[in-house]
Amino acid sequence: MKYLVSDFYFLSSAVDLKAKTVGEAYESMSTFMGYPVSMLCLLHAIRGLVAGGYLTVSPEGGVITATTAITVTPEGKKLAAVTPIQKLLGETKAHRKNQLRFCDMERPAVGEDSLTADKDSFGDSVTRLIRSGDISLPTFEISDVEEGYCKLTVHHPNDGFYGMDDEDEDESDPDAATLSYSASVTGTVEQIKAGLRDLVVTAHALVTEPPRPRKVALHGADGSLLISLANAANEQGLVSFRMTVSRIRFNRQRFVGKRDSELDYAQCGDPIFIHEMSDAESFAFFGVMDSVLARPDLLGEAEMEMLSEVHRATN
Repeated sequence: MKYLVSDFYFLSSAVDLKAKTVGEAYESMSTFMGYPVSMLCLLHAIRGLVAGGYLTVSPEGGVITATTAITVTPEGKKLAAVTPIQKLLGETKAHRKNQLRFCDMERPAVGEDSLTADKDSFGDSVTRLIRSGDISLPTFEISDVEEGYCKLTVHHPNDGFYGMDDEDEDESDPDAATLSYSASVTGTVEQIKAGLRDLVVTAHALVTEPPRPRKVALHGADGSLLISLANAANEQGLVSFRMTVSRIRFNRQRFVGKRDSELDYAQCGDPIFIHEMSDAESFAFFGVMDSVLARPDLLGEAEMEMLSEVHRATN
């Protein structure tokens, strides 16, 4: 398994900020990702960096908190720091080059129970980033519901954070259509893993194969969502990449394990929401890759490798 871009975000944050605590690096890492980094993603990064000899941590009782001390080793600084010469050639370009080089390195095998994290200790950091507008909701959010079950939610960028209401929603007209900016399915871990796998496969195809419309079905125990992806032109003739989210209404079990044209005959309700992006690469990188990295525990070796290829193809 190779290192992930999320691992690099934490390392480079620690280097650039000369961070003394996990919390300082966590805030910058979350800004890079665009949403509050999950504890599983944070632990994956820290475990891999410590095992590689690029970082040292001093947790009390094996529990990582926002105040846990960290130190970047000289080897870690060499991997993430932008040298004065590199700055002359362009700091952004140098940072990207360091990132790609790091993500081509093999990650040592690590015991996944070697550290735990106290989520509550990072609450103030998350609140501060939300209020500043530096982070929002991921396109695809995965949360644990109960033992053996997960919830997969698809968010529109306008979706209010943690249920915040839209200020411009018109409550004066009781007959006005209700706008939905999210949709979700809840299912077994295996069902959600299958949906994530199909999203990764689709993201990979979007950046490595000739362009064409794509479809992904996300299944749960309580329903199924259809994600339709295609280039579309607006009235001005400008082309954007459009994601349409609908709910499969009938015979949804027939479409389990299907993708793309195999989903053409799925009977769906009206679109729940439509989200337009600049291009397919934006969906693959920011929509899928950054979202699913929140749950590395639900990704296999094949998905990790495809994400690495998505990263290389979009940088």
